[in-house]
Amino acid sequence: MGKITIKEIVDVMDHISRKAKEFLGENPRTSEATDKVYEDIYRQALRESGEYQMEYVKPEYLYAMHEAIDEYGIPAVLMDELSEENNYAKDNSTAGNHELD
Repeated sequence: MGKITIKEIVDVMDHISRKAKEFLGENPRTSEATDKVYEDIYRQALRESGEYQMEYVKPEYLYAMHEAIDEYGIPAVLMDELSEENNYAKDNSTAGNHELD
């Protein structure tokens, strides 16, 4: 059996990115929690193929991988981490606290 092509790998990775942005917004800031969201979607897609690296995925599993990405739901623990990070960022923001205004 063959393996998926570089183009197919790029298509899967692009699909993962689009799905992550549904939860994180269009321009998510880099953080540990956002990285975990991308990683979780990636691992969910790989589970559908039975492989541990994208380069070894067999073409017959591509459809199942894309379906898994489409159906992905963010786990509560990751949602909590994102909420905590957002709250921390808001609490430590200087926006609106300009003493020289």
